[in-house]
Amino acid sequence: TLKTWVEWIPETVCPIKWKHPIEARMREQLPDGTWIDMEVFFVALDREEDIKKMLSTDATGAWINEAREIDEEIVRQVRGRTGRFPPVKHGGPTWSGLLVDSNPSDENHWLYRYDEKKALGPYAEFFRYPPPLIEERGRWRPNPEAVYVMHQPRGYDYWLEMVFDAPRDWINVYVLGKYGKVKGGKAVYPEYNDAIHCAREQVSANNNLPLLLGWDLDLHPACVAAQLHPGPQLRILAEFGASEMGLIQFVRDIVKPGIARIYKGKTIYSWADPTSGSRRSGTDARNAYDVLRQAKLPARPAPTNDFRIRREAVASLLIKLVKGGKPALLLSPDCRMLRDGFMGEYHFPQQYNTASGPTTSDKPAKNDYSHYHDALQYLVLGCMGLNIDPKEKFIKKRPPPRPAREKWLAWV
Repeated sequence: TLKTWVEWIPETVCPIKWKHPIEARMREQLPDGTWIDMEVFFVALDREEDIKKMLSTDATGAWINEAREIDEEIVRQVRGRTGRFPPVKHGGPTWSGLLVDSNPSDENHWLYRYDEKKALGPYAEFFRYPPPLIEERGRWRPNPEAVYVMHQPRGYDYWLEMVFDAPRDWINVYVLGKYGKVKGGKAVYPEYNDAIHCAREQVSANNNLPLLLGWDLDLHPACVAAQLHPGPQLRILAEFGASEMGLIQFVRDIVKPGIARIYKGKTIYSWADPTSGSRRSGTDARNAYDVLRQAKLPARPAPTNDFRIRREAVASLLIKLVKGGKPALLLSPDCRMLRDGFMGEYHFPQQYNTASGPTTSDKPAKNDYSHYHDALQYLVLGCMGLNIDPKEKFIKKRPPPRPAREKWLAWV
């Protein structure tokens, strides 16, 4: 940042005092006869003592570089120190505010909320550079509207080389300037397409259809609610989760009230990790299935706990279109943990070996997103009628005959 500043405004024009904090002073007459008299302080925002110093700063304006790396609370503190100089007795500032520059963030970031969701209303304005490249029929060509290319020594070749072997999510953020995530490792579900599988509006429950639940009953319990519609199409309605909460409290305080808000029907089916039957619920003598049964949300064990089979069960829906060209799996956009997981937060992490270099693990990272996806996998396995033969091979069988009231469970 300092190097760029000096390139823009040489020290012959704006001398810099290389102390802590680094400061510069610029006095320059403009062509119209007016003068600039400006003090600039360069402050790191990654140290607690630097942030505390902001509390006693009276500034006209501030500029945050690469803002997506800065916590929102720090941004609030910086904003709160602008518009305070010059004081009223000297006429006050004619302009004040906060400038930020940044590559796009993911959709959970404050930048996205300020821009796309207009979280600051009329008090924020965003300007987006046109991308340097345009994709046409699988090929990249220069974008003539990207006038800033004249400042890049290599011109368009700089970006054309970037996209040559870069993953799509990286290109979207760093070249095309789109909000999104740059995944570390490999996504568990590369088959997922957010434009296809995520509904534009919240998906509502049909009270005439049964509600399906999938459970992950680990230390960080999670539950996913869905319904199977004609097509067949699996519509994911809601997700419930908790961190370090006992199963009894999770079911009582989070899941049951959540279900009551979205579903007024009477029929509920659920599936859970088949190994959960041997686990105790905290200090309670009951196992996880006992807790669900006594909460009137009895669960069946999913056919298997094998990750490969669980992943393939969900992936088989992501690659399938049903009647009318609709996706076999439709996700409600308010299921943020599942959605972000599909988009890369649920991933196979990279492993580093000094001899062979980076490799990708064959097991997904255990993180906040994995619990929700475990629950979804058990749900999908349960309602698809998957079975495991004695050799533990993945096979798909037509579900056995069921009573008339359960015909909806058949998966064609």
